[in-house]
Amino acid sequence: MSGLETAIFAALWLVLALLATLVLILYRQLDRAYRRSAAADATLAPGSEAPEIQVLRPDGSYAVIDPSEHAERLVFAFVRTGCDSCAQLLRELAQNGLPEQTFALVNGEGFNEYAHSKGDRFEALWLAHPPDVVRSYGVTAVPLVYVVHRGRVLAAKATATRKGVEALLADADLIEQELAREAAGNGSTPVAAGEP
Repeated sequence: MSGLETAIFAALWLVLALLATLVLILYRQLDRAYRRSAAADATLAPGSEAPEIQVLRPDGSYAVIDPSEHAERLVFAFVRTGCDSCAQLLRELAQNGLPEQTFALVNGEGFNEYAHSKGDRFEALWLAHPPDVVRSYGVTAVPLVYVVHRGRVLAAKATATRKGVEALLADADLIEQELAREAAGNGSTPVAAGEP
């Protein structure tokens, strides 16, 4: 090899090492950004529109829960299989039902773990497209419970007990009253900040 070829060969290795260093730096920055975003409270704000949810029933049929089509308040409990605190919450909700229609929205495999969880006002359903729901509802940890009324989010909180859900329902009552006062004051329906 001539001197020129050796210089070109060394320069290519130097460029390769520089690119590898840049990739490592970008990877670390991306990891920090993900950790910061996961730590942030990503739940939907009170008054914001609650997106529809595509689910699978235990019999394998698909269904869509559109919160705007329900006149009554709904409780969505986002859970996953293999989660002990999720199982505890669902047992408490199934045994001692809430007055609100309650849906346990399960992410994970195996219908058997929660398939028995059904009551008059309680039903366990599996998320048909978990990444979409996790993103649209800001589910970063489970169990996460939402209270929704007429297609609008009233409150959301991570809780693993029925008492925690009851406290969330009390918060939802206050928020719903406040949204109604705001709507009556300006003659419109409640809308979350940032929505048209």
